[in-house]
Amino acid sequence: MPAVTGSSAIAFPGQGGDWRAAVAALHEAPAHPLVAALADRLHTKAWDDLDGSDTAVAQPVIYVAGLVAAPQPGPEFALAMGHSLGEITTATWAGAIDPEEGLDLMVTRGALGASLSADRPGAMVAINRWDRTQVESLREALLSAGSDGGVLDVAVVNSPTQIVLSGDAALVDAATEQANEQGAVARKLPIGGAYHSSLMAPSVDAFRARAA
Repeated sequence: MPAVTGSSAIAFPGQGGDWRAAVAALHEAPAHPLVAALADRLHTKAWDDLDGSDTAVAQPVIYVAGLVAAPQPGPEFALAMGHSLGEITTATWAGAIDPEEGLDLMVTRGALGASLSADRPGAMVAINRWDRTQVESLREALLSAGSDGGVLDVAVVNSPTQIVLSGDAALVDAATEQANEQGAVARKLPIGGAYHSSLMAPSVDAFRARAA
């Protein structure tokens, strides 16, 4: 990339963003080589029929959509960043990863998560209007009430009053219900998996090997 002289920034989203916008980006760039490569990986061009909660599908779609919708890198950008899977999109946009190799990484990442969630269903919830202490109190109460070794981890701290929990689907459902009842605004994320939690640990070796 040319030397940085500007003050602009670009950010690439993770899976909890606007699914319709991702699909729209694919429709707007039908001739892009990455869109064609995505169709080969997913064996379809029927973008509107895809399930945005299926990580095996959603993650490569979001990756490709981000890249085809983004402006080209240039000296006007002082910063590039990515949220969750958007880190890989960012590294690709910045030239650190070949675009098709990045797509392969994303296909692997999404498939590993989907496989883990099929064996042990996981989910994520964003809790708004509560601080970390309030969320931790709810999390600890739910874990103490159970006796089956369930997982409910703090996955992401997006802001002082938006914290994401991730773990076993039943515990996430309970956290969503109780947080809303107690005055927070809790929204389950449209993600089929417990990303950024310890439930993802079994996928690390396989993803590391693919990345290598």
